[in-house]
Amino acid sequence: MSLEAFVLKDPWEGIQDPIYPDAKGFYFKDNQERMWASMDEDKNLVYFIQIPKSENPEIIESLNGVKIEIKNLSLNGKQFSRLIFTLEEVELRDQFTLMTISMALRLNEVSDNSIFVEAKKELKEWSIFLKPDRKGLTREEHIGLWGELHVFSEFMLALHPLTDAVNFWVGPNQKKQDFTMNNLAVETKTSLSGDGSLIRISSLDQLQKVTDKLYLTHIFINQSSEDALGKSLNDFFYLLEEKMSDDLESLIKFQKKVGRFRNKATETQLDEKFYFLDLKIYEINDGFPKVSRQEIPNTAVLNVKYSIDTSLLSEFQIETPIQDLICHG
Repeated sequence: MSLEAFVLKDPWEGIQDPIYPDAKGFYFKDNQERMWASMDEDKNLVYFIQIPKSENPEIIESLNGVKIEIKNLSLNGKQFSRLIFTLEEVELRDQFTLMTISMALRLNEVSDNSIFVEAKKELKEWSIFLKPDRKGLTREEHIGLWGELHVFSEFMLALHPLTDAVNFWVGPNQKKQDFTMNNLAVETKTSLSGDGSLIRISSLDQLQKVTDKLYLTHIFINQSSEDALGKSLNDFFYLLEEKMSDDLESLIKFQKKVGRFRNKATETQLDEKFYFLDLKIYEINDGFPKVSRQEIPNTAVLNVKYSIDTSLLSEFQIETPIQDLICHG
């Protein structure tokens, strides 16, 4: 079932006055009786999951601007428990709506006995989305994310339907390669102009083939002193979210993918602009200089980090445009 068919786009759209806890705002189109949108006496948005059994009352560590708790109550002589999410900071409404819609879809088929446990697991995936730490990305993380967003927005979305493109981008999910399609995968490495020819490989898995074809794409970028020439991480986020505004399912997946980096980045990193210079593509075959699990099968070796000098990779470089590779993937 698609997300749009499952749930109202804004569950609180028709709720103007406080109705919680006595009345429940209707949430789902399919008359799902466990999950509801409501509004408390302070006009805070409330999302709650209600089940016909008693659970241990609990105050769950609140997210940024969201109070979360489990309460028991009696309705018409029957005992119920509610897992309650109360939005206390109105500026987080869009994030709160996206999080609760995602949670509702994820929990739709979960039994009453385990729904609170599964809700807490889902909550962990969204915690950084609502509670950014702003500790800062490393320089490698920063420009690496920029490069992946460039490939995703300029090539993947241009050649594949939105839903497929979002699913193909698996790097943020800590998969082996950054983009995995039907029969090929692409690992992206991004360098600032002037940083030399070395690229760093951070694990035994990055250059291990899991598809018929594997390509290493080396992207070159430069810092931009003129706004018109460059894009920042925030520019990518806003543009991509706008493209996904009518596809909630893709938007939720995208938010989950970028959330860990987006909320770790400082405001300066989010706004720093770069522009694309060039890219080179190398085919990873049996002769390519690499270290992978295939070369080191002993499971006692847990991880390996190494650098490759791309100035010595001319025999593996291909001239096929990345659009042609991705299009036929």
